[in-house]
Amino acid sequence: MIEAHRIDSSVVAKRLTRSEAQAQTKARLVESATQLYLRQGFAATSNEQVAEDAGYSRGAVYSNFPSKEALALEVIDRHTEQVIESYRQSLAEGSSEDRLERFQVWIEQSLSDTGWALLKIELALVARHNSTLNDELAARDRTMLNHVAGVITELYHDLGLPTESVQDLARLCVAMGQGVAIDSIKDPSSTTDWTARVLAAVRRLLPMRPMLPALISASTNLAPPEQK
Repeated sequence: MIEAHRIDSSVVAKRLTRSEAQAQTKARLVESATQLYLRQGFAATSNEQVAEDAGYSRGAVYSNFPSKEALALEVIDRHTEQVIESYRQSLAEGSSEDRLERFQVWIEQSLSDTGWALLKIELALVARHNSTLNDELAARDRTMLNHVAGVITELYHDLGLPTESVQDLARLCVAMGQGVAIDSIKDPSSTTDWTARVLAAVRRLLPMRPMLPALISASTNLAPPEQK
């Protein structure tokens, strides 16, 4: 009897709390939703399919997410967190050349994952008729924009460049990245070629780092040519 009591206590000790069980259920639902959205699209995936794939009843979805759009936003949030973390790791340390090499690998892997580009396009189309979803997606875009601006700021500091226009450059980079991701859906090879050429151009600038601030200052102070 004593031995049996010990075994039961061990089982109880390993049992998840209610909050832990709910977090586990939510994580599994998000993982299943992610796989289904990427494979067959947001519109074609029902909450019932997500629940079945995760091994739960459909009630599990509705008790954790008030709407299908809320589940999709959670999918986007977790993906964004993973993207930012992998980005930080790729640029965490090393020389400028090392960081550029790791950045090239990272960006090629990210842009080649066309499923995410398609999902974001689909959600943007849905958001045209859903102001709440549109606001939520816009807020997430701003979060990513601020992160990219932070990365560019670090790079500019490393190169000794002024950072006044970093936010505008970040917006341009994000827009270009989205465009390249869409192009890669039609022609995956174009992504690799494009990033390789751009980063090769950046590498050619690295030996010029000591001169870049003076060159930029001189170029911005040039007087416009006189009109004849």
